[in-house]
Amino acid sequence: MAEYSARNNPGRELVFLKCPCCGQSRKLERTGAFAREAGRVFERRPGAGTLAHLNPATEVFVDFRDGAGGRARGFPRIGSLTLLEALQDPRYQEQAQAVFALAESLLKLRKTQNR
Repeated sequence: MAEYSARNNPGRELVFLKCPCCGQSRKLERTGAFAREAGRVFERRPGAGTLAHLNPATEVFVDFRDGAGGRARGFPRIGSLTLLEALQDPRYQEQAQAVFALAESLLKLRKTQNR
């Protein structure tokens, strides 16, 4: 695949990183254009636009929300479990184990590159 450059395609290129675990895409370069347009101050955060800011030991894995909210007030969080807590809960154990299995396969993939 050809390497893309903003110089080759000015004003059109957006680069996203796709999480191999969840498939969510995040924009690599966070410019703050929408924040500035709304009159808010935009500060670049270290690791923003990457996955480096996530801490798997403390990040919410299972998110319990109040479903009565909707558009008017959102879906407020009423509880949560971390990945390790979900691993101990029989209701979410299968999903938590799948995350660890994916992490192991990613490590194996990296080891094949280091040979």
